Amino acid sequence: EEPEGIVYRTRAFFGFHEKSPWSSDGRWLLGHVHGGVGIEQPSARELDIVIYGGRAWTEPFTLTQTQAWNWQMGSQLQWADKSSSQVVFNDFRDGMNLAVIHNIESGREHTLPYPIGAVSPTQDRYAGFCYQTLGRCMPGYGYDFAGAKAESPLTSEQLVVFDSDGTIVSEVPAGSLPPVSEDGEAAGEQFVTHTQFSPDGERLAFLHRQHVAGRRLRSRLYCVDPTDPLGTLHAAPFHDMVSHFTWIDGNRILAFANTESSDGFFLWAVGVGTPSALRPLHLGDRDGHPHGVGDGRHVVLDRYPDRRRIMPLNWLDCETGEETQLGRFFLPMRFWEEKRVDLHPRVRADGAYVCVDVVHAGVRSLATIPLEH
Repeated sequence: EEPEGIVYRTRAFFGFHEKSPWSSDGRWLLGHVHGGVGIEQPSARELDIVIYGGRAWTEPFTLTQTQAWNWQMGSQLQWADKSSSQVVFNDFRDGMNLAVIHNIESGREHTLPYPIGAVSPTQDRYAGFCYQTLGRCMPGYGYDFAGAKAESPLTSEQLVVFDSDGTIVSEVPAGSLPPVSEDGEAAGEQFVTHTQFSPDGERLAFLHRQHVAGRRLRSRLYCVDPTDPLGTLHAAPFHDMVSHFTWIDGNRILAFANTESSDGFFLWAVGVGTPSALRPLHLGDRDGHPHGVGDGRHVVLDRYPDRRRIMPLNWLDCETGEETQLGRFFLPMRFWEEKRVDLHPRVRADGAYVCVDVVHAGVRSLATIPLEH
């Protein structure tokens, strides 16, 4: 059931659902281009960083390459400034995992001393964590450090916020946070991941996770002031699981999480009430990837495949919980586990288009869809 107006770019993908690939003026679309089907094992081989322009973003232009990437998050490619003249992504340089800022007009580059997970909407701060730990605790989300013969500048207990000069503005050591598990289970390895700045850049949300071999990954969602994290630490009132989340506005987060009684999507108003405001959305207990539209009310989200390997793409009203289906996509079985192709919807700032990763003609591809709602 192919949505009307969909445009495919074969052998391309973007990555995660928490950021938009579009430039601020909507002229350019970011993507990664791979040389295979899209199920090959990611390695330290180079992956193209591309921008698409022209009608319906069908004219590709290769900017540069990166060796630090995976099928789920790509290289954390995103726009580095409001003028849309620079992009930032992770790479391996001189034996270290770090971020690179690339000027799309001049081709000039400069490096930051740490890898990035998120860029503040004010474009003056970056959040970074350890991808070596992430790959060890969550296979498919790290980089090929061994193949690149590289090291991480950060440890598993570090979440750093730094400026464009590479100076650390603040740090949230995971070791200072309470253990994720409260049932006496072995501490395992604690780490941080999935960083997201609020739309106004005044807050930073992240997941604090616990990895114990052979056990289910456990998670807690936190929010801090990027300049004063320990003085403004807010913990979401969930139990021990948070998978995916998005900012609805500067104060509210939609997350798939659990309470003592159920799993599902919940709205969390950061720092409001004791505990913080919590309201379930009646969307069933099937997980997915949400992306806030930016109007303080609506979200586009996917769901994991059903038994027929069908993934829906839906438009969600967070005030009413009403969902409208935008499309349905088949995911072939060979795109499985670490090589799966989640839709990971990303909405353009004006809400007129959504970008998704799909399998088209048997190949991992990048698609754009006009939205009518």
